[in-house]
Amino acid sequence: MARNRGILALAALLWAQVCLILTAKLGAGQPDELLWMSHWALILAAVGLTLARPALVGVAFVLIAVPHTLWLADYAAGLVRPGSGTGLGRYLDGASPFVWASTAHHFYLLPLLAALCWRARPKAAASFGGALTVFAALLIASAWASDPWSNVNWAFAAFPTLDAPLVHDFNGLAQGVRLPLTAAIAAGLAFLPAAMLVRAMGARGLPGRMASELRGLWVSARSPGVQRAARGPGAYRA
Repeated sequence: MARNRGILALAALLWAQVCLILTAKLGAGQPDELLWMSHWALILAAVGLTLARPALVGVAFVLIAVPHTLWLADYAAGLVRPGSGTGLGRYLDGASPFVWASTAHHFYLLPLLAALCWRARPKAAASFGGALTVFAALLIASAWASDPWSNVNWAFAAFPTLDAPLVHDFNGLAQGVRLPLTAAIAAGLAFLPAAMLVRAMGARGLPGRMASELRGLWVSARSPGVQRAARGPGAYRA
């Protein structure tokens, strides 16, 4: 991923978004909310574009691919049918233009990262490992430094608005048990599928090469020499 003018311009836009978020959260007296993984995915993407490091772009994509997809679906459901969904985007109801600007990355960052991964082809394994490491660190930091009311990265309760026995039982676990389980669930249900998508995007030329190789094998198998060898030394004896 070369650092051309277009890439550097994208990096500048992402850094501007980071500055908006810093201003919004610090101005509102909510510094702990800077720990949200969506904010760190934005920072990783900005650093990756600035330094031409595709690996960081891959980590950022894996980190938010599933969470942002669910967030967008939940927000869209609330627009179509008010009161439906989990209300993750309810804070935008009647929000000021500044709040909208500071949270705009929820709408554009995922497709942007997908396009960059398609172009840069980061390693899927490294993207998965990096995303899991970043999330685990943010989860621990959120449990230690954030306000339980903010519930940053769901460090204190998962799906707190869902009234389901399984959710209540999970959130009732001791923190030392619940946090590793949260990381493991995120790894299996969010990061692994996203890493598989990164791998698929990186191998997008593979089906064509495989088809070419199979055609070559088929042509070779139909040649007389190969057929005689397959039938054995006595195949053409009278």
